[in-house]
Amino acid sequence: IVTWETASEVDTAGFYLYRADSPSGPFILLNPTPIPAQGDPLTGASYRFEDRGVKWGQVYFYRLEELERNGGRNQYPEVAKVRAGAGWGLALACGVLAAGLAWFGMAVKTR
Repeated sequence: IVTWETASEVDTAGFYLYRADSPSGPFILLNPTPIPAQGDPLTGASYRFEDRGVKWGQVYFYRLEELERNGGRNQYPEVAKVRAGAGWGLALACGVLAAGLAWFGMAVKTR
């Protein structure tokens, strides 16, 4: 899940989101239809995009592009680095918990 917030949106029609395997790209467009703008010049908005084309645990880089009402585009220079999934620490903890519960269940049945 990729999220971002805007402080204000002046003449913004929507957003395009791009993903790459490295910070230098190449970046691929994730949404051919722009994510509609929901903010206004005085207040921004919060956005959320679910990227279903990722492999759990892999690192990806995202770049955001603003689509203006007149058709112009502004690509933000910032690149966000993200690891897909909940992270390896959580996966390891869940695995240890599952193994412990399975062992506990076997120990209770054998008594």
